[in-house]
Amino acid sequence: MKVAQAGSLESCDALITVRELPQGSGVKISIEGTSKYRFGEHIRKLIEETLSSLGEKDIEVQVQDNGALDPTLKARLETAVSRLREGEKR
Repeated sequence: MKVAQAGSLESCDALITVRELPQGSGVKISIEGTSKYRFGEHIRKLIEETLSSLGEKDIEVQVQDNGALDPTLKARLETAVSRLREGEKR
């Protein structure tokens, strides 16, 4: 199973870990960190929308958020997915 990460655990950042899942598994998202209870649903929606725009359907995403803004979360996710898919033809 392939795994990739992007980001950090610093304040105002997020560490995003992505794992490739078997075909047909769907998207699995887990969110931890300081913003989970206040912004968890918003973060989940942002992750889902970004994955959809990237064409990702079978992937697990773990977000450890420390107050990252939307553009940071999106950039971290895009980078992690890009690292996961490095070397693959799509």
